[in-house]
Amino acid sequence: MTIATVIITYNESENISRCIESVLPFSDEIIVVDSFSEDNTIEIASKFSNVKVFQRVFDNYILQKNYANSLASSNFIFSLDADEWASDELQAYFVKEKQALPLVASFPRINKIGEKSIMHGTWYPDRKERLWQKNKATWAGTVPHEHLEYDKSISVSKLPFPIIHQAYKSTAALRSKSQKYAKLASQGLSKKSWISICVSLLFSPMIKFFKGFFIKKGFLNGKIGFLIEMTIFAETFTKYFQAAKIKLGIKTLS
Repeated sequence: MTIATVIITYNESENISRCIESVLPFSDEIIVVDSFSEDNTIEIASKFSNVKVFQRVFDNYILQKNYANSLASSNFIFSLDADEWASDELQAYFVKEKQALPLVASFPRINKIGEKSIMHGTWYPDRKERLWQKNKATWAGTVPHEHLEYDKSISVSKLPFPIIHQAYKSTAALRSKSQKYAKLASQGLSKKSWISICVSLLFSPMIKFFKGFFIKKGFLNGKIGFLIEMTIFAETFTKYFQAAKIKLGIKTLS
């Protein structure tokens, strides 16, 4: 069996080397699709001998990732974002089990803020489906929260080997990006019924906070755990509030 690691990039010069180096031990090909970065992402990626670099104008994550996947010629696709990397355990798994891979597999993702690994709360284990046999799955969903879509008859293997994700440099960066995601998500949510939007606006933010902070023990992350769950609370409220404004015809996006 052969594995293609597929990565999409835009201004990822700080991350791309670490990402590529982590998949070199098991990847038969590495495909990077760049959205015309303004830094030296392409130059860095091109230094690796088995990396194929392409450029495509970015429209959304779903279309960009599906295009990148279409360029792979290997039996299996392993999808990573540029700010992620394969852990030592995951590398060892691929090297050892390369000839007996499941049709679709998910992995726990360990998110980091700065040097802090978040091991409790909403963000953990943050399972992501990132390995599949080519032509057995495709990216679908709504912007900005894409998901892998595959035949319901396929049983997903939940593997224990983590992907590491440098999610944010700081909590300030987390809050800023969270609000951007909320505004993007609000466009799709505005198509829902008034009842659905209003009920979600009233209850979803608090439910998410309670589940993450108490049930999933986000409090064990300390102060940063509280900040994460409050940011999720604010993002959830904002996206439904913005959706309601769009429903009323009030301009919300700048």
